[in-house]
Amino acid sequence: MKYQSRKFTCGPATIVNVANLLGIKVSEEDACKHTVDGTTERQIKDGLQRLGLGIEVHKGRDSLAAIQWVDTSICLGSPTIICVDKWTHWVAVVGKLGGDYLVIDPADPELLVRFTSAKLSAIWGYNKRYYGIAAIKRVEPSETYLCS
Repeated sequence: MKYQSRKFTCGPATIVNVANLLGIKVSEEDACKHTVDGTTERQIKDGLQRLGLGIEVHKGRDSLAAIQWVDTSICLGSPTIICVDKWTHWVAVVGKLGGDYLVIDPADPELLVRFTSAKLSAIWGYNKRYYGIAAIKRVEPSETYLCS
């Protein structure tokens, strides 16, 4: 897992972390385009697709539907990249432990943090809007995922 190298590289660092989880090696510099103002959702999507990953975008106003989308995505092996803190910071939701969500935050000193669904919803939703990008690795037919 990787910390972001500069204040404005949370987007590329999050792509690096997601790519590493999916078995793809990439540097922060090569992950996606960005500026000193940060990384747009378009740049995140383009970066994931350049790595050969599929994407699924979630846009909505319903917090329960957003959390259910994350649950489904991570259950299927697709880490989700979400923009938190009033849409100023990119992080990746990568799994669940008990009822808590495991989030890789490239700016957090702990790097891997746990959030309840209420906390995740609170930091993710901005103006009652939820936006996320699931990174989808193409799998061989022999690979299966069991979701509960």
